[in-house]
Amino acid sequence: MRAQVTRWLAALAARPAATLGWLTLCCLLTHWTGTAISSGVSGELVQGDARSYFAYLPSIVLDGDLDLRNQFVVLAPSGPQATPWGEGVGGVAANPFPIGPALVWLPGYIVGLGIDSLTDGLGSGKQLGYGPAAAWGAATMTILAVGLGAWCALGLARRYSSDHAGLVAVGAVWLGTPLLYYTIITPLYSHGIGWFAAALFLYLLPLQAKASVTRWSFAGVAGGFMVANRLQDAPILAMGLAALFIAWRSSELRTSNVAAFAAGGLVGYLPQGLTWYRLYGTLVPVEPSAEVGSFSVTKLWSVLASTGYEGWLSWSPVVALGLWGLWRIGRRPDREALALACGAALSILGVIWLDVVHPYGAGSAFGGRRYVSLGPIVVLGLAVLLADRGDRAPQTLRLGSRSLLTSTALLTVYSLWLLTAYELLAIRHGIYGTLQQVWRFGLAMGLPG
Repeated sequence: MRAQVTRWLAALAARPAATLGWLTLCCLLTHWTGTAISSGVSGELVQGDARSYFAYLPSIVLDGDLDLRNQFVVLAPSGPQATPWGEGVGGVAANPFPIGPALVWLPGYIVGLGIDSLTDGLGSGKQLGYGPAAAWGAATMTILAVGLGAWCALGLARRYSSDHAGLVAVGAVWLGTPLLYYTIITPLYSHGIGWFAAALFLYLLPLQAKASVTRWSFAGVAGGFMVANRLQDAPILAMGLAALFIAWRSSELRTSNVAAFAAGGLVGYLPQGLTWYRLYGTLVPVEPSAEVGSFSVTKLWSVLASTGYEGWLSWSPVVALGLWGLWRIGRRPDREALALACGAALSILGVIWLDVVHPYGAGSAFGGRRYVSLGPIVVLGLAVLLADRGDRAPQTLRLGSRSLLTSTALLTVYSLWLLTAYELLAIRHGIYGTLQQVWRFGLAMGLPG
């Protein structure tokens, strides 16, 4: 059986682009089919927080400005009012949601806008700029970006593990964490774009010392955009510090490299900075409604292992294997191993700390959503764990122990089962369940009270 699995993975690993392309296509078809059945062309395809992200698109393309008042009246993120998040500079509508996702969605939105204009919104009669094709076009860009992010994560993993292990790790993180939810269920949020931005940043980052000034500058642009897209992902910049340390240890660090990295970061952040300046009169982030609390062990346990709406490890236990793999990286004798592991640890601890002191407090959600952007780091750890064997070099095109491969598969299937039960509970009964409620429903133990 194991030999058959190895041959099957070898065939997939021989054509990684085609494999990830087919997975991306399956996600596209799943989203299109699911939303067509559940919402149709006349239903609301842009819901929840997606309305505030999406508002930038018709404002930029149709109005040529960032005055979102008329967009908010139509999209109604908290009722049909022009300033649901308060007023910004000059009476324009404030918007605490970043513009980064809208910039990625822009090409698909424009194509969809053209389709809507030619077909009267595919027959829905919706106002131009808010039609179904425009929404599907924007969502398509997220799914394509997630697929590209998977390719970048695979490229990162293959530097430190094997082709087989890298592909398995990417598949496990894509299918076994909330990334899948934000790919096929709600792609019009920032989480899928966050995965893409983090994966691109880590792929471009010179984590093996020698690199050109151009490589450093592009890595900086990706890092700046990553922070602009989701401010909560700023701790992942610790991987940049690891890259700088590795280059310094290798005598490859130049002032020009540091300058290019920093300048690229400013360029990547610039779209969000200018947006903040237009809306709030400042280049720094502003979150008027942000909740800030103190660090507590109780809250730490909640964000990691809750059976409620949180729980990074309880909703996505395959992550634990990735964390184990990162620890294994730190034990390697390679020159960059310890710095790489420390950078990953700082990134993860930083995101956890932010989640503890700044809880989103927004009620129901598919658990662990704040950790989607850490996915590429988890991929790296999981790939190393799967490929690392004591009797041969870690770069071999073989997988590690059967038990690790089996555990990875079972934990991924567990998360797929959770997602299925979560969606069925929501679709059939209108209940967005906690982890405990989803368990009960998925095990046919009845509906939550």
